[in-house]
Amino acid sequence: MFNLGLKPNHVTYNTLMDGYCMEGNLKAALNVRARMEKERKQPNVVTYNVLIKGYCKIDKLEAANNLLNEMLEKGLNPNHNTYDIVSLEMLEKGFIPDIEGHLYNISSMSWEELEMKD
Repeated sequence: MFNLGLKPNHVTYNTLMDGYCMEGNLKAALNVRARMEKERKQPNVVTYNVLIKGYCKIDKLEAANNLLNEMLEKGLNPNHNTYDIVSLEMLEKGFIPDIEGHLYNISSMSWEELEMKD
């Protein structure tokens, strides 16, 4: 794709990362993220959701928690997919995320606000 002069967008990058994460290949997914950032495309909430879920899939819950905190520190608001990942992939495995003081900001959002973030 790059050799043809095509410029991938967020959807392209996120789709590639999701594919790698579904295979359990976080190294390749993180390489795609690095390429994305090199191309001056900042990760969005979908990017973080894909990577957080990828880490959960391979039971690296602490790394998933670190990404969740990074997302929040960058001012990105979680959406309903983020909550599903935390609930289904973390809490159901007995892992309680430590979101370093961000809980108040997250819990004050309504479902309508979360759905608008997609």
